Amino acid sequence: MCVYLFSAKKFEDAMTPEEKSKLYRAIDYQENSKPTQYPKTFVEISLSFVLKCLAVEVWDDALNIPQVLCIELKGVASHIEQRPSAEAIR
Repeated sequence: MCVYLFSAKKFEDAMTPEEKSKLYRAIDYQENSKPTQYPKTFVEISLSFVLKCLAVEVWDDALNIPQVLCIELKGVASHIEQRPSAEAIR
């Protein structure tokens, strides 16, 4: 029994542009198009994180005292959502 393993790259390289175009038309696929099977409110990626400490420093080497600004924030939280059907990030 023979088992053949193909990567997506090898599969793409094996097809001519005309064959790819014909296949994409047959399965109604368009490269770089947004997915249409989900509603615009569908969230594909949801990312939440908390930084215990966030330090920001601004320096200007042209000054005698180069440190212009130093801020330290404790407990910085963020939440990011990506909705592909709406081509949106919140």
